[in-house]
Amino acid sequence: MKKVLVILVALLCFVTTSFACYEPSDYSGSLTSGNGLTGTANWSTCTSFSWDVTYYNQYDLWVYNYTLSVPRKDISHVIVEVSDNFTESNVFTNTPVGSTTSNWSIATADESTPSAPYIPDFIRGIKFEVCNKTLFQFKIVTDRAPVWGDFYAKDGIAKGTWVTVYNTGFGNPDTDPYLNLPTNGSLNFHILRPDSVTGNASTSVPEPATLILMMASIIGLLSRKLKNC
Repeated sequence: MKKVLVILVALLCFVTTSFACYEPSDYSGSLTSGNGLTGTANWSTCTSFSWDVTYYNQYDLWVYNYTLSVPRKDISHVIVEVSDNFTESNVFTNTPVGSTTSNWSIATADESTPSAPYIPDFIRGIKFEVCNKTLFQFKIVTDRAPVWGDFYAKDGIAKGTWVTVYNTGFGNPDTDPYLNLPTNGSLNFHILRPDSVTGNASTSVPEPATLILMMASIIGLLSRKLKNC
């Protein structure tokens, strides 16, 4: 019986510790021309894309801050990839941690889309319309945790060539490193973007509900063992 009590106390401490480890996370990274960005025409050089992603535990919200900087030719629109089951209901405004930048919609694009020249493959994402800016700082407030993915941006034509840029990891076929946890910096020239999972799923610590279920199962097994003794 004493052994059982010791095991139960140890399990309780493990669950409590795991809850405590379930803390906010912050990740940042950037890509530049020749080092993670593929651009055409005026955006083939002197272009950068950066991100800062923060989880606010008390509100169960993620805030994605992005910055696209180009040397000239105003940005027309930017698409940041999201998962297939991401919808408008996963985008938040007027929260204690801020609001998603306006003029957005859920959109898709591929090689056949007139407004997406030179895009390497299909993308489904949040599309932001930009007006007369070479520096576009924008925000996504969502309940979705980060995963590695892609972005695409464009403007008009310069000397017969469309002005575009995207992360070099956005290939054809597109292979995002979904199984890798988010980190600072970039992974294979990808960016951090909203996933299909809610909450602080970026941590390697199991979710509290999973731990409680594990604990209940072990207790049940111990109870049956005691009855058979």
